[in-house]
Parts: sequence; C-alpha cells; structure tokens
Amino acid sequence: MSQIRRRVDGKKRWFRWAWLHGAAICILLILFSALCLGQETGTADETVQYLKSLSLEDLASLEVTSVSKKPEKLADAPAAVFVITNEDIRRSGVTSIAEALRMAPGVQVGRINSNTWAITARGFNGHFANKLLVMIDGRTVYSPSFSGVHWNVQDVLLEDIDRIEVIRGPGASLWGANAVNGVINIISRPAGDSTGGLLVAGAGTEERGFGGVRYGVRVGEEAHVRVYANYFDRDAGADYLSLGEYDDWRKFQGGFRSDWRLSNGDAFTFQGDVYTGEAGMASAYATRTSPFKETIVEDAELAGGNLLARWTGAFSNAGDLALQIYYDRTKHLSALADEIRDVFDVDFQHGFTLGERHDMLWGMEYRWTRDKLGKTRAAEFKPSKRSMDLFSLFFQDQVTLVENRLWLVVGAKFENGYYTDWEVQPTGRLLWRPGDGHTFWAAVSRAVRTPSRAEKDAHIDTSLIMPGASGNPTPFPISPRLTGSDEFTFETLVAHEVGYRFQPSEKLFCDLAVFYNDYPDLITAESAGPPSLVPEPPYVLETPLEFKNNGDVQTLGLELAATLAPLDWWKLNLSYSYMKMYMSDNVNIVLVGDYTERWVGLRSLMDLPYNFELDVWPRYVGDLTGVNVRGYVTLDVRVGWRPSENLAFTLVGQNLLEGDHPEFEDNLTPVLSTGVERGVYGKITWRF
Repeated sequence: MSQIRRRVDGKKRWFRWAWLHGAAICILLILFSALCLGQETGTADETVQYLKSLSLEDLASLEVTSVSKKPEKLADAPAAVFVITNEDIRRSGVTSIAEALRMAPGVQVGRINSNTWAITARGFNGHFANKLLVMIDGRTVYSPSFSGVHWNVQDVLLEDIDRIEVIRGPGASLWGANAVNGVINIISRPAGDSTGGLLVAGAGTEERGFGGVRYGVRVGEEAHVRVYANYFDRDAGADYLSLGEYDDWRKFQGGFRSDWRLSNGDAFTFQGDVYTGEAGMASAYATRTSPFKETIVEDAELAGGNLLARWTGAFSNAGDLALQIYYDRTKHLSALADEIRDVFDVDFQHGFTLGERHDMLWGMEYRWTRDKLGKTRAAEFKPSKRSMDLFSLFFQDQVTLVENRLWLVVGAKFENGYYTDWEVQPTGRLLWRPGDGHTFWAAVSRAVRTPSRAEKDAHIDTSLIMPGASGNPTPFPISPRLTGSDEFTFETLVAHEVGYRFQPSEKLFCDLAVFYNDYPDLITAESAGPPSLVPEPPYVLETPLEFKNNGDVQTLGLELAATLAPLDWWKLNLSYSYMKMYMSDNVNIVLVGDYTERWVGLRSLMDLPYNFELDVWPRYVGDLTGVNVRGYVTLDVRVGWRPSENLAFTLVGQNLLEGDHPEFEDNLTPVLSTGVERGVYGKITWRF
C-alpha cells in the first residue's frame, strides 16, 4: 500500500494568528459597542436560570416552530418532535452540535473519525446521509453535491443556541425535498437574550484547546446586537491503521446577530457568520497499478460564510407574514471533495384564519445555487460547473373538528427542481387530546429525495476487484465505474406514524412514537453494459454501472423519550430507539442487508449543595450489522461548580469506560475510520 502524506505546518501557525487577531477584532468591536453606543448590558444569563427552573409541565409547554412553521406547544405537535434546550447542551458537556444530537431518540449519531460524522434519523446512515434536512435558523446547510451535510463546519457558539428542534419522520410537506426521514433545526437565541459579555475557555486531552468570546448590547429602545468569535483545536482519534495522528481538527468562526422590534409590532433579524478551518483525514483509493491501492493523508480546507435577513409582521386583517432571505458560500477542498458553492434563497409565508375552524398557512420559496466541482480521486463531475434553481409552493390547513379536543392537519408541498418536474409531497395528521395530560396523534405522509449532482453528473471509480477475489473469475482486475444516469429520478417514502404523549403526574412525562416506512424505489447500482478490456497497460476490465431506482426497503421502529423528576434536585432523562429494516432481493448500494438497530441513553442530572452539579450520561448502542460495527457502552460524567452568579467551572470526562472504540464505518466513501478515545477536559465560563 502506497501512502501520500500532505501536511501544511504553516497553516497551523496561520490558525493561531487568525485566532489571536480574530479575538482582538472581536474585543475591539465589544469596546466600540459599549463605549460609543453607551447602552445597557446585562450580566446574568436569564435564559439559563429560566430553563433550570422549568417543571415537567413547563417543558411540555415549550414552543416549537419546525413542525408546522409556526409556534405551537411541544405537547400539541402532531409529529415525533424532541427539543434539546440550551440547558440540555450545557449539562451534557458536549462540545459540538453533532454530539448534542445523541440526546434525541430516533437519531443515530456515529463518529467516523475525529471530525467526520454519520448522522441520520430512522435509518440509512452514512457520511452523506441523504434523507435528513438540517437547518440553522431556517438556513438549509446540506450540500446538493451529495445530498448530505458537512458536519465538520456546522459549529456555532453553543452558549448562543436557544434550542435544537428534532423532528423524526417526514417534514417534506412544509420543508420540501430531502426532509424525508427527519428535520433538524438549530435555532439561535435572540440578541436580546444574550446582552453583556461571555468568555469561555478550556482544554483537555482530546479537546486540546478551545475558547469563545461574545458581547451583546442594547441599542436604543428596541434593538439588540451581539458579536462573537470562537476557536477550537481537537486531537485525532485512535489510529487503527498505523497512519499516525492525522484526523485532528481546527476551526475559527466569528459572526453577529441583530434584532429589532419595530413600533408597529414587526420584527427584523439580520445575522451572519464566517469561518475557516482544517480537518485532517485519510482516504483509501483503488489504483490500476501495483500495489493497486493508495492512501492519502491530508488536511481538508474548510471555509465559508453566510448572511441572513428575516422580517416578520402581524396584521389584524391580513394575518401573519414572514419573509426570509439568505446567502451562503461554502468551500471544501480535499481528495474526496473539491467543492465551491454559492446559494441564494428567498422564502415567504403567510398565515391567517378562515372562519372559526381553519388555521391556514401557505408560502413559497425560490433557491438558486451555483457550484464548481473539481476532479478528485473519488469522482469527476461533467460538467464541472452548474447552476440550478428550485421553486416550491406549500399550503397547510389545521381544522378544528372538536373544540379543544380534535384537530385535522392537511397540507402539501409542490416542488420543481433542476433534475425533476413538479413533485407533490402531501401529509395528513390527526391530533386528539382526550383530557389533560394525554395527547394522541397519527400521520400519513409522502416525501421524496431529489437526485444529487453525484447521482446525475458524476463518474465514480468505486473499487478494484483483483483476480481470484470473490466476484472476479477473470485474469484481469475488474474496475467498476459508476456513472450518473437520467433513469435515476427521485427516492420516495410513504410513512405511517402514531404517537402518544402523557403526563400521569407532576414527576413523569413520556413521549412515545411508532413508525412504519415504505421506500419502494431506493437508489441501486446496476449494470449498464458488458465489461470492456482497457486496450493498453495496465489491463483492467471496466464494468459500467449506473444509478437506478430498483431498491425496495421497509423499516419499522419505536422511539421513547421520558423525563422523571423523583426529587426536586434530581432529574432523569431516558431515550430509547429501536428500528428493524427489511430489504428486497435487490442489493442497495447504501446497505449490505437486513439489520436491526437499538440504542438507549439515560441522563442523570443532580443539583447538589453549594452550587455543585453532577451529571452522568451512560449510553448503549447495539451492533450496527449494516456497517459491521460491534455494539458498545460508553459513559460521560460532568461536574460543575458555580461559585458566583457569573462564574462557572466545569470538568467533563467522555467515553470513560474504555480507551477507545469505533463508532461507524462508512461503506460508500473512501474515508478511513478512527476510534473514539477516552477524554477529559476542563472549562471556565465567565459572564460580565
């Protein structure tokens, strides 16, 4: 096996320079805001104190917006929804958004290496899990190149996250294509909830160093502004292939948010972020010359930025209006992906009541994207540059059938994309509240996943099958070559769901969901003609393959989330997930065969005397037979101490039960996996 190593040590020095100068710029902005504007700032974080005082009844009454694109109580949402609050993130000790998603039932989180994740809901996980829509403040962050999410750049200042709304099951009737198995919306806190200063710093064995600074001010009577910057440097994972510590991860990010409350009741938000980073990775590729395999170790270059503006208004006669516009630019350069992408999106929605029983919502969206995709060891795109647009229209009607007891929600999304004609994605949902503390819901929905650029325009060399190996009776190596095909259209899901939420006492709240999903036309890789011998050395048999829609899969699952408060100072959060997958005889390129997944987590949160906190989080993940990863048990422990209102110390131990363990192997991409290691870090948080 040959090996190519590419390291740019100068970039590490540049990162230190960027962090120091970025922090200096942010501090200057803080001083300018405080001195020149001369407005009020806060010292205590009121939102944290509020969340710590929430009872179980208050938690069930938390407002969510991602289910129906409008505020509604969590207990009254006709979908499988779970909310990860800012307090949950703080008490868990996680250091990234990806890790925080482990708290949600039905969401499978697997770490491929130190900076690469496989995250999905209700099955079909992988490096580019393509059936999960992820948004940050309503801004879509998935890549149309592979219909997946680059999780190593989705990182914000965790203290500024208000909540993460996780919807398991299709949300396509409102959010459109790719919201097939679920929707994750990461919602930041308004600038008015983060006035004053915040300084965070920490270090440890795996978290080699991290820090963040944020400052918010009140401007005039109705406006608030905050600016922030953060940086981290994370260690590599356990190397199982003797390649060295190659998958370390560094990233710097800064941004701002401003919120205005206008005199007529309207609201306006303007926010933006910019980031740059490096993510170490190793990937293995088949070659047609001896030794027929090459491993590339490198630092992927990450960069990007975004701007978002949102206006909302309420009118007594016309109802509620909202208009959102954003621009997003991403850059990801490595042997696996060479992508530069620009996205421009305009979204409008209008909500109003019709009579006494109909609560109507409709809207439209236009998205334009332009990309430049260079040739890599994994794929070649033809054409290398393409501009695409998407137009969609949706409506939803919530009908009150029985006052305060029974509701029917019907809606549909009509979407026209670059690779597909108009598609209809409907849903019907029923919500029944027979009495206080009990809510039943049921839903039937259709959702589609549109083809990605890789599935339409790419030529992909997948592997090399040597003579004598299984599947190759010839004296020549066989080189399968996947080519995008016009015959591949979109993948379809028909989902059936039922759920039950109940609160039998002030001490217990439970949320149960059961689903049956049918995927009748999943993507497959099939022969596109007979093999042909390359007429010059090295002699290989090229086997043409193309994408088609001949896969047939059904999944059945159960998800449970429960919160128990046995004592005023002690709370337990339980999450349990089970899913069974049934496949047809056709071999799907994503999966190897039928498999079962189950995972369970139990979080214990204790408020101890003298402002100490003790949080324990054991987790069990069963065997992932589809990717050949054995099950494991892990444990995180967090100890916190708040000696004063504005100062806090935290000590966190992660993955404490063993030195290291693998969490996920990706079958589709050449990225090599490393093990998740035991780690300990300390953290200081100062609010001023």
